[in-house]
Amino acid sequence: MKKEELLRILKEDGANEAVLANTDCEYTIRNESTVPGIIGYAIIMVEEGVLSLPYVAVLPEDGYEQFSLDGVELIDLDEISSIIADAEYMLKTLKEFYSKLLNKKTPDVIETSPHEEIAR
Repeated sequence: MKKEELLRILKEDGANEAVLANTDCEYTIRNESTVPGIIGYAIIMVEEGVLSLPYVAVLPEDGYEQFSLDGVELIDLDEISSIIADAEYMLKTLKEFYSKLLNKKTPDVIETSPHEEIAR
């Protein structure tokens, strides 16, 4: 889908994740931002490249992420590489943290499946 077509749909039907999810666009939500007033971004594949669409609120009763169409921009390969590096770091950190939990020895153990246990 072209960027302008996506923006038209979001403007007419509601600039939120529920509307975005009903388009043909592949996207992911990046739940972080260093910009005041912006909670995170939807990273969206469009015909012209990769679009960054900021969201300013999360309202489950109104389509979840509420996008700001004023801050939309196509991002370059450097920004995409930065997003990937951030995601890889987060995944590494989560794996290390949960590995520590799984290896913790305590008398109280919760069985979560026939194949794994998690310390309480």
